Amino acid sequence: MKHYLFIFLLFSFIGTGQHKISGTILDAKNNPVEFAAISLLKQQDSVFYKSTQTNEKGFFEITHAEKEKYILKISSYGHSEKYLNIDVQSDLQLTPILLEQNAEILNDVTITTSKPILKRKIDRIEFTVENSSLSTNNAWEILGKTPGVTTMSSGNLIVRGSNSILVTINDKKVYLTGDELKQFLENTNGEDVKSIEVITNPPAKYEAQGATVLNIRLKKI
Repeated sequence: MKHYLFIFLLFSFIGTGQHKISGTILDAKNNPVEFAAISLLKQQDSVFYKSTQTNEKGFFEITHAEKEKYILKISSYGHSEKYLNIDVQSDLQLTPILLEQNAEILNDVTITTSKPILKRKIDRIEFTVENSSLSTNNAWEILGKTPGVTTMSSGNLIVRGSNSILVTINDKKVYLTGDELKQFLENTNGEDVKSIEVITNPPAKYEAQGATVLNIRLKKI
C-alpha cells in the first residue's frame, strides 16, 4: 500500500509544472515577427521566470510552466513592447498577438533613421547596429534590444531561456562579473558598437562547452 501511495504521489508531482504556453506574434500587416523576445514574469512580483524567442514563422513555445498567473512580455525592435496577463492552469494556446510599430514622433514629424540589420547564419545571428538608430543608446541598452537576448537589472543575461552564456568582446573572453559587465557596457557609447553576434553553435575557438556566446564587436575598446 505504501508503494502505491509513493507512486501516486510521484506521478502527481511529475504531472505538475508541465504546462505549455504557445502563440504567434504578428506585425501590423499580419506578417510574422521573427526573433521577438518572449519573457514570462510571475504576476505576483514581476520576477523573471522563463524566456524564449519566436522563429521565422513568428511562433513561440514555453514548456514546463507551473500553474501560476503570469505576465507575458513581448519585445521586438521597431515595435512597442506588449504585456499580457495570463493564467496558466493547463496548456495554453494564445490567439495571434499583434505588435504595433514604434515610431519616434517629434512635433508631428516622424523621424526616420536607418534600421539595424539582422542576418541569420548557420551558427549565429548577427545584429549589425553600426550607424543605425540604435547608436544613440549605450552598449548595454543595445544588448537588451538584440533579438533573443534578455538583460536583467542584476546584470545577468539570458538567451533562449538559458543563462549559460559566454560573453566575448571582439572574440576575446570577458573576465567580468555580471554587474561589472553591465557597468562597462553602460559606459560604452553605442556609436562604438559595430555588431552583436548571438552564437548558438560556437566553434571550438571559443571553448564555450555548450554555452551560447555573445560576441560584442566594438570599433575600439
